[in-house]
Amino acid sequence: EQAASSPDIELILLSDSMNRWSVWTLIEMLRANPKSARIPVVVLARKDHMAQVEQLVSEQPRAMAWVENLRDEDLASILPRIAKLWGRDAVDTQRRLDQAETALGWLKQRAGTDVTASTAVLRQEEHLIAALKNPALTPDAIEVLAGVGSPAAQIALLDFASQETRPLALRQAAAAAFHASYRSFGRLLTREQVVQQYARYNRSRNSDAATQALLGEILDTIEGSHPKD
Repeated sequence: EQAASSPDIELILLSDSMNRWSVWTLIEMLRANPKSARIPVVVLARKDHMAQVEQLVSEQPRAMAWVENLRDEDLASILPRIAKLWGRDAVDTQRRLDQAETALGWLKQRAGTDVTASTAVLRQEEHLIAALKNPALTPDAIEVLAGVGSPAAQIALLDFASQETRPLALRQAAAAAFHASYRSFGRLLTREQVVQQYARYNRSRNSDAATQALLGEILDTIEGSHPKD
């Protein structure tokens, strides 16, 4: 699932210790999904299983076998071969990041302008939520999600704002985006999700004051008091 949802995954490592048929099934699943079909797969094999694993991967595109216990110095040998597995259409990480930033800029301009544009933005909801995990894209993703107006967008903003491991400024931005979404589209959360947010607030008793205040503001929004209006 992660391999299919993240554009930043450039290589999948599997181990033959899983079981030959489990490895085969997993590769088949990856190849069946258009989003992960072209990602190179390297199966790490025990020496006495190497011949079997090489036979297995020979029947799969963009797959290769390598002896287990991969060492740092092995990377110099393996990376050029992995690049060949990608083929000519491989896009480097920086170019993908540039493309993502361009796409987010377009979505920021289009969000909320008219029904057709809003629908186009909504179709990118899954990618916008995934972009929250990329620090270079997080601020723009938060801003666009505020105007999406969907249950998934609201819960994604809530989840991000409630993660204490995230930078406080970004969590505050996510909370503000949730507030804006709530004002524009109303509460799109389920009762269970609201209860979960109250539980998060209750668990924050030992957290820092800024975190407690942030979670309190989120509950104010949910309860409809809108202290920032």
